[in-house]
Amino acid sequence: MDFTEKCKKVLPSLKRNIENIVRICYNFAADRRVVKVRKDEDKMKCPNCGQSLSDTAQFCSRCGQPVHPAPQKNEKRKCPNCGYPLSEDAMFCNNCGQLIEDQLSEQESQAEPGQEDVGNILRARRGHKIAAIIAVVVIAVFAVTAAAVFLKQPAEEPVAASQTREEDPEQEAAEINSKWEQQEQNAIEAEPEKQQPEEKENAEPSSDQESSEAVQVQEEWGQQEILISPKEAGKAVLTLRQKYQGVWTTLFECDAAIGRNGTTDTPAEGDGKTPEGTFPVLFCYGLEQPQTGIPFIQLSSEHVWVDDSESEYYNCLTTREKAGDASFEDTYSQFVRGYYSCNIFFANNGDGQTPGKATPGMGSVRVLEGYTKQLEPTNGDIKIAAEDMQTLLEFLNEKYSPVVTVSAG
Repeated sequence: MDFTEKCKKVLPSLKRNIENIVRICYNFAADRRVVKVRKDEDKMKCPNCGQSLSDTAQFCSRCGQPVHPAPQKNEKRKCPNCGYPLSEDAMFCNNCGQLIEDQLSEQESQAEPGQEDVGNILRARRGHKIAAIIAVVVIAVFAVTAAAVFLKQPAEEPVAASQTREEDPEQEAAEINSKWEQQEQNAIEAEPEKQQPEEKENAEPSSDQESSEAVQVQEEWGQQEILISPKEAGKAVLTLRQKYQGVWTTLFECDAAIGRNGTTDTPAEGDGKTPEGTFPVLFCYGLEQPQTGIPFIQLSSEHVWVDDSESEYYNCLTTREKAGDASFEDTYSQFVRGYYSCNIFFANNGDGQTPGKATPGMGSVRVLEGYTKQLEPTNGDIKIAAEDMQTLLEFLNEKYSPVVTVSAG
């Protein structure tokens, strides 16, 4: 027997049990109250003060008032329902149980001080019975409704989900990313020994490698690339693109400024050229954390960028104390004075943090900068507008292994 059939079988039984319990409790309480009142009614009471008296008393033991027995009526009372003879004080018929309304009205009108109102009790009994019936109905309806909702909900959820996807096409890109992440995670968990090593610097994977990876991981969104395409002296176009199912897709494009002397594959300190090649994006840095998916370094007043090729900290973002007597750019001051919003370091000479990694004399501070002033040819670094940098950072995510590629020009 499945869950639905069990619910259909249990709910009617539950309803009947609740009704029986409420009915028994109500009848028990109401009958006890009526019996008590009727016992009190059987005793003779003083018409003046209501004191209970014995049947043979001639005077009230409390106030001294003379007590006279009630006159007997000659006419016999009968039940209006079945005609059965009734006693003078009968409130119910002994034959059919009919409530005697005239006796109830008479006792209500003749009620004495201190005597409990039988009519109110009887009416209360009827009101309690109605309330009990309403309570049982409400409980039963609630139980049936709750069961119906519970049984119906699992079947409706997939429909609602599909409707949401159809009615909100703007979430398609987010769903694609989520699907890709899940596929990648499943592949890693299933084949941990086949995880690919970190992508080599200054090289893109071959087409054979790309197809092999697609078979293993079934990637949809792949690597991100910031492509710098020179146009004329000191000017270029920056294009952010990303592979989707093995095909490059453009996400963002803006103007850029590069070295005043163009580009080169043999960079040198002070040559005024931007280094050619493909370099991994390692981190960004600035005064405030931007919205991005790549590592961020928050600058303090001690941060400087060493450009002294004789220092072990050559082309490193470090502190004044570590830089010592070496020459450096006052990076923190440049940001405080409002020249830059946020900069991106790509590994064209060292990793920007580890002493001794950079090759002496091959150029320093060749970074991608979010510049707040007018774009002009540079000393070899790459500049874009600050607002374009904000947009670029929002797209970048380290899980897509972003790189900077500078074309010859």
